[in-house]
Amino acid sequence: MKRQAAANDEESGLLCAPLPVGFPADVRAMQLRAAVSLILTEYHGVNREFFDTYGVSTLEDAVTNLRRNPETFFVYRFSLSGARPAYSRDVDRLLHRPGDLSGAKPRELISAGAPWNLVSDCTVFEIRREPVTYRMGRLRLRVGGRDEADAMTRWMAIAKPLRALYRGISPTATATATEAERLPTG
Repeated sequence: MKRQAAANDEESGLLCAPLPVGFPADVRAMQLRAAVSLILTEYHGVNREFFDTYGVSTLEDAVTNLRRNPETFFVYRFSLSGARPAYSRDVDRLLHRPGDLSGAKPRELISAGAPWNLVSDCTVFEIRREPVTYRMGRLRLRVGGRDEADAMTRWMAIAKPLRALYRGISPTATATATEAERLPTG
């Protein structure tokens, strides 16, 4: 059985620098915390050095760690600092192949320190490498929303610049191209 190792309360993690241009304005305006955890398997363990080495304060650093360590099953949670978002649904899909976005699931309680200590989830979005084999995983993105439609819309709005960032393309370039497409031609 896989378990996630982390303290999942709203004050875990480091205060996060603002997200890059290209991400939704409402999410960029939020004061987020970035927390790293690890999906535990029989081949992975965790200690204090793990958190010291892989803890981040920017989304760019989280993506860099995911790119540089494809055999490590990281979970990077970006959560609201000091408040709980009014999200009741989650969309959780493969980052690079979203497929059908139907079927947002009800948001579940998460553990806060001890597995039996459950609290409501304050995650805005989470990117993780989920194991497929003991040395290979797939990137998944989980995004919350007020209802199913909102969760799906938010997933798409966060996935596009996140994919660009993962590929090494500035999300600003993606946003600029999108803005240019909306400009009227003369």
